[in-house]
Amino acid sequence: MTVLTQLREIALQKSQGLPDDDFTLCGQWTCDLLFSPNKGERVFEYSVLLMQTLAQGACYCALGRPALRKEFIGQDIRELTAPDSDFEVAMLDTIYSGFAHSSQEEHILVGNSVVKAQQRAAIVVNEVMRQLQDLPRRPKVVHVGVVGNILKQLSESGMEVYATDLDPQLVDHRIHSVNIQNGAQHNYELIGSSDLALITGMTLATGTLDDILQTARESNTKVVIFAETGAWLGQEYCQSFGVDAVISEPFPFYIFEGTSIIRVHRKD
Repeated sequence: MTVLTQLREIALQKSQGLPDDDFTLCGQWTCDLLFSPNKGERVFEYSVLLMQTLAQGACYCALGRPALRKEFIGQDIRELTAPDSDFEVAMLDTIYSGFAHSSQEEHILVGNSVVKAQQRAAIVVNEVMRQLQDLPRRPKVVHVGVVGNILKQLSESGMEVYATDLDPQLVDHRIHSVNIQNGAQHNYELIGSSDLALITGMTLATGTLDDILQTARESNTKVVIFAETGAWLGQEYCQSFGVDAVISEPFPFYIFEGTSIIRVHRKD
């Protein structure tokens, strides 16, 4: 059974006894973006699918810009059949937004995206270092899905850092002194030989999360997820799937001026 399927079953169990109105889908949005907060960052080019019941769930789309479904509005989101994995993840994220959540840390970021990009990267890298603090040697970390500001702080931390991506414009280029390798060819090899894999929440939508977690379990590699896609799933990832830590960033993301909330969930 895949992680996505298990998350769906857990969601249906957890929602029993809660008011049905809490799961009425009242909104859908798509947002196309080209974004780079500073010169040290790549240009992100994505579509984002947002859905809303009481709060918003989100998925950075792996399949391109989706067509919104007007017939879904006003329906119980738990009873809808997702047309693809992007919809499934956004819908699940929205369902999980209606559950009670607890986290070990909560960070309130206020200001413009330039400032928040650095603050967000520091939160992610500090968690990576926290997870590896008891290692009696120099840690080896692989960053899957390159975020330039995070990679910069990782490379300055003293750890041995590797990075992979699927973007052909990044592969075989050096960013912040780290050579970017082809994720399709090297992800599992590097995850298996690293002390920690830092991955994105989008791996759930691309269908690669299952193999990543399996490889990590077999290799005793820690996993840290930084999630805008599926941000409300962070606590469940740790409790049900053994993910060591999740840095969750629900919408509105740091890319927008104003207030963003980042929560850190841990297995232990």
